[in-house]
Amino acid sequence: MLDGIVGKGGTLDGKISDTTAGIYLRCCRAVWNRCVREGYLKDVPYPFSSKKEKGLVSIPKSAKRRQSYLNVEQMTELYNLFISKNYTAQWSEEYTKRAHFDFLFFASYVDL
Repeated sequence: MLDGIVGKGGTLDGKISDTTAGIYLRCCRAVWNRCVREGYLKDVPYPFSSKKEKGLVSIPKSAKRRQSYLNVEQMTELYNLFISKNYTAQWSEEYTKRAHFDFLFFASYVDL
C-alpha cells in the first residue's frame, strides 16, 4: 500500500493515502483479532504494532481535519432543511433527490 495499489491491468495505479490505508488495515486487524478469539489462529505471532517496528504492520494515523467539521448550528440547519424539504429551485429534480438521500444518510448519524 505504501507504493501504490495494483490495478486491473496489473500495474501500480497510485499511492493510497494514510487515511485509506489505516481504514483497510484496521479492518484486517479486526478480522485477525476475531480469528484469534475464536481459536483459528493459535501460536501465530501478532503482526500489528502501534509503533513502527521492523517486521510488523503499523497502522498509519489519519490526517486530522478538524477545520472541516460542521458545528452544531450548521448541522441543525442541514437537518431542518432535510425535514422541511425546502430545497432551492436551482437544483434539478435528480440532484434534489440525491441531496435528499444524502441528507437522510447524514440525519441517521445526527442526534439533535
